[in-house]
Order: sequence, then C-alpha cells, then structure tokens
Amino acid sequence: MNRSIIDIMESQQLKQMILVEYSLIALEPSKKQRFSHALFGTGGRKSVLKLCQGRKIGKMALLIPPAYEMKLDDFFKVWDVIPKKTKVWLEDEK
Repeated sequence: MNRSIIDIMESQQLKQMILVEYSLIALEPSKKQRFSHALFGTGGRKSVLKLCQGRKIGKMALLIPPAYEMKLDDFFKVWDVIPKKTKVWLEDEK
C-alpha cells in the first residue's frame, strides 16, 4: 500500500488489521476440536489467538494485527487449514 495512504489512515485514527476466515470442513471431528482448543486455549493451555493479540469476531472469523500474520499462517499450516485473509482498516479504540 502506498505510504501516503497509510499515513492518512493512521492520522484518521484507523489501524490496519487482518480479517482471517477459515473452514474446518475437511477436518475430522476430533481434529476440529483439537484445532479449536489450540486456537482459543482451553484447560489452561495457551491460546494461539491470544499470543497473536487477535480476537474472534464470528464463527470461523478472526481479526489479528499484521505483525502476527506469519505466526498465524504457521499455525494454520500445521493443521492443513487454508485461511482467507483480507486487510481491513478499523477505527482505533484508544
């Protein structure tokens, strides 16, 4: 993206995030559950989503900061899940 556009967006108190959508249709039920436990954390396990400073915004949809895109990509590769990613600008909550 053009640097001047990024400057304008940031001056408008907007921040860039990545909308991540995914499907678990190809996974077996037990693997789906293990995937969800790893992504969201359960029973004291660390949450990959929390480590990526992301948040769940809907069924099979997440928002993450761009700095964690590669980390989340690595997570999805381990599970053979192919995410659809879209860069979005959100109003900064500060």
